[in-house]
Amino acid sequence: MPAVAPSPVPSVGEALREFLNLKGTTQVKAAQTMGISRGHLNEIIGGEEDLSADIMLKLHHHFGVAPGYWTTIRQQHEQYLASPEGRAFVRKRTDNKVVEALELSITRLLADHQIEYAVRENYLNIEPFQPAQLTCTSYILTLGEVGLVTMPNEQSGDRVPVALKPNYDLPAGAFVTISCREHLRIPGRLRGMLVSPDDRFVGPRLVLHMKRIVSPGHTGPITVTIENRSSRPVPLRLGESVAHVEFEFLSSDPVRLVEDT
Repeated sequence: MPAVAPSPVPSVGEALREFLNLKGTTQVKAAQTMGISRGHLNEIIGGEEDLSADIMLKLHHHFGVAPGYWTTIRQQHEQYLASPEGRAFVRKRTDNKVVEALELSITRLLADHQIEYAVRENYLNIEPFQPAQLTCTSYILTLGEVGLVTMPNEQSGDRVPVALKPNYDLPAGAFVTISCREHLRIPGRLRGMLVSPDDRFVGPRLVLHMKRIVSPGHTGPITVTIENRSSRPVPLRLGESVAHVEFEFLSSDPVRLVEDT
């Protein structure tokens, strides 16, 4: 389980914990001395509550530390969080929190609420993200705006750009390669699996060709190819559901990133 390291530039709560340790007092005794609840003090130390002016005055009265000390600590920490190093630290700490939560789960296949949690914490990125596209164990991918069509009996291999906005009639016998509208960023402990093509793309008329595995580290949209095997044009439209992607939580970080297959 990944450890949550303290900030290199301490927050007010972290500095308060260290201050009490140096004073040789416990959080229970400190809370009793200042006349506040232990829970309130724990929330301040944990960063869930801000250090109010009233608590600063109590710390000054009972422990002799000036309120300006805590103001300086807060300013230094805020400056650090605004720096590239600080943003990277926050990103790593958030990733660790998400990984820890997933490690505690029983299953390795993410359920809908776990997918939504990973996206909300920016551990897994799906852009744009629509909760309505969640199923119990997957996220629905939809057709993007632009495709490249290979016409039937095309010998040169040339592909013609087409737009699906609002729709496009795919000629009989033609293939169209389209990037899904959703851009994905898959972190190192997740693997995407493309499953369950939309019913429309399972049958004699339209056939969906797609890779099955989206490897850890993948960034960008998923590309699919649709083949029209019927004898007449078939309409495709922007935003139409095309397939589902499931997310599997890996038991550890991969030693190497495997190329998408």
